[in-house]
Amino acid sequence: MAAEDHCEDGAKGHVGTDKSFPADRVARYGAATELEESVKPGKWDADAAMQAPGAVDQIFDAGAKYVGIAHCKNGTVCMMADSVSTNAAGRAEIKKRVDAATKLDGTEAIRAQSKKLQLDLAFWSGKQREAIQSGASADKLDELEWRINAIIELIRGEKAKI
Repeated sequence: MAAEDHCEDGAKGHVGTDKSFPADRVARYGAATELEESVKPGKWDADAAMQAPGAVDQIFDAGAKYVGIAHCKNGTVCMMADSVSTNAAGRAEIKKRVDAATKLDGTEAIRAQSKKLQLDLAFWSGKQREAIQSGASADKLDELEWRINAIIELIRGEKAKI
């Protein structure tokens, strides 16, 4: 997300038009250690990336476990880090993007049904636990087990649609 911000910003180097540096942009969404950034205005293909000074070392840095790449009309921004963590704003942005992608791919209703079924499963599992603890009859336990297994099959069916 920080790479996207900088790409859309239109800046040609590491300092954004808002005077932000890479760590400032990452801080909007969380934190990162051993942060590096590559900025390439215009079209950035594999050949251009390999010819950029220091790019090969950055791209193939074994310590960089996380990479964020953004392509936009202004060019390409690549951010690499050893570790990342998100803050509340980062988690909210991720949730917003996942929700938007879910709406776009047409799975919103399926996911909602799956979530409802998961809540039903939790409810009936709790009822089963109570029945076991209270020494309920075998017939009652069989009925609860049947309900739980039916819900599990419905969940599997919903997930298969995604």
